[in-house]
Amino acid sequence: MVFDRLVSPSSAALLARLARDFVKPRSVLIAWAVAWMLVLAGATVFVAHMLEPAIDGVVKGGEPNALWGIGLTIVGAFVVKAVSNYFATVLVARAGLEAVADARRRLYAHLAGLDLGFFQAHPVPSLAARFTVDLFQLRYAVSDGLTSLGRDLMTLVGLVAYTFWLDPVMAALAYGALPLAIVPIGRLGRRVRRAAGRTQAELGRLNARLTETLRGIRMVKLYGAEAVERERVHGLIGTVRKLTFRAERTRALVTPIMELFVGIAAGAAVLYGGEQVLAGRVSAGALASFLGALMLAYQPAKRLANLHTSLQEGLAAAERLYEILDRAPLVQEAPEARPLVPGSGTVRLETVSFSYPARGEAGGPAALDDVSLTLAPGQVVALVGPSGAGKSTVLTLIARFYDPSAGRVLVDDQDVRTVTLASLWERLALVGQDVVLFDDTVRANIAYGRPDVPLAAIEAAARQAGAHDFIMDLPQGYDTPLGERGARLSGGQRQRLSIARAFLKDAPILLLDEPTSALDAASEQVVQEALARLTQGRATLIIAHRLETIAHADRILVMQDGRIVEQGSHTDLAARGGLYTRLLTATRTGA
Repeated sequence: MVFDRLVSPSSAALLARLARDFVKPRSVLIAWAVAWMLVLAGATVFVAHMLEPAIDGVVKGGEPNALWGIGLTIVGAFVVKAVSNYFATVLVARAGLEAVADARRRLYAHLAGLDLGFFQAHPVPSLAARFTVDLFQLRYAVSDGLTSLGRDLMTLVGLVAYTFWLDPVMAALAYGALPLAIVPIGRLGRRVRRAAGRTQAELGRLNARLTETLRGIRMVKLYGAEAVERERVHGLIGTVRKLTFRAERTRALVTPIMELFVGIAAGAAVLYGGEQVLAGRVSAGALASFLGALMLAYQPAKRLANLHTSLQEGLAAAERLYEILDRAPLVQEAPEARPLVPGSGTVRLETVSFSYPARGEAGGPAALDDVSLTLAPGQVVALVGPSGAGKSTVLTLIARFYDPSAGRVLVDDQDVRTVTLASLWERLALVGQDVVLFDDTVRANIAYGRPDVPLAAIEAAARQAGAHDFIMDLPQGYDTPLGERGARLSGGQRQRLSIARAFLKDAPILLLDEPTSALDAASEQVVQEALARLTQGRATLIIAHRLETIAHADRILVMQDGRIVEQGSHTDLAARGGLYTRLLTATRTGA
């Protein structure tokens, strides 16, 4: 009944899941910690017990040597308490840190396997806060929970049992006020959990806003948006402050409640016990021992009461953790999936239709509608069309970041839904307009995913991409750190590293997503030459807005509203007077 007041069924289920997933694997560590906690609890009860002979010895005028013995025994008990408390605390801290590290590993592994739609709906900085803010709270909930449920609970049980052994009536009177504390503490814990959940969500929003504005600080300054962004950030900071203060204010009520309970308990014990001493039925030492046990029980009782509120904060973090861990990716390997059998690198879309999940739920138009195309080895096929025509969706489906709503995507005559994702991705290389570089060396960025590739192969790929010369001009050559997102390089240099990465992978199918759209004329020329070398012998699908860059393509597919409306060579389509002609005219006039 008391447990039900403090812990709701949903909280109990969540606690059981946390214990099964992250605490149970550390059972040996925790068993040793519990053993030390038992020693600590026993030493604490022994200290309270030794007060009786100490006081009675003084009152009755006992031998000094006996008092010395009692005093040294009490000192020894405190030494045992100190040693056992140290080892218990260290073991619990280790178990808690290992549990949180395990949670972080599981969270990252699961996140990495989720579909692109999830990341489009959840800002990355907000997700990063799950690893820091949320799991920071979870770590202390686990550590505090193990410590309190072990050390404090056992100590409290031992002291309470000892007081009942001394005098059951006096103990019953002292603890009669306990139910009065349980109900408000339970309510306070639920309020803290709600506030903690909101606080963690707002901290995620604040983290996302800070990341966006600091990364785009040039745009913020040039567009005079500093004041606007400052107000937004200040507003989020204010919200976090209010929510945090609300939780702290609620948590602060626990101590006064416990103080009131201890005051009532001590008062009842003094009144009843004092009468018993005056009547000669109880010795002064027994009363002192009882009151000592009661006072020693105060600290573990208070920590257990505070544990309830801190545990609720941890449960709020656990809910957000499991919110992600319980989300199944939209794209999953079939149980019977087999590796893709290597072939020439032919890609086919057969009557493919597709709607993005958000659009489908909202009843919006399909991103692709009955699209069929073939991409043969050594062939360059270009996709063009207005924004939103479905060009990038075709690349997304070939890479199986989503599955089509209807139709099939085949690589070397194998439905991509029937093969393992790793074997499919091994056959693909991507060069996009947004170059992804990591805060690592040039060598590591080119060899990304292939850390054991020799430097000679990396250099050969860089030469083919036209990147070797500028790399050698960097302070440390191939060992030069690039900074966040390759900030030390120009746009053309970053793109050439991306092309070098594709050369090194040497995949038979090449996907190019507007690789030169963000480059100046000089950089574009160098990159185009590198891309011409990269596409040789590969099945290449390229998306472009600047139509002059794909005039050499073997076949151009013109898309509109998710359908292929025209196809042919650059010369044929330019003379046809259709959508391609209009797009070409708009490109040349800059319209």
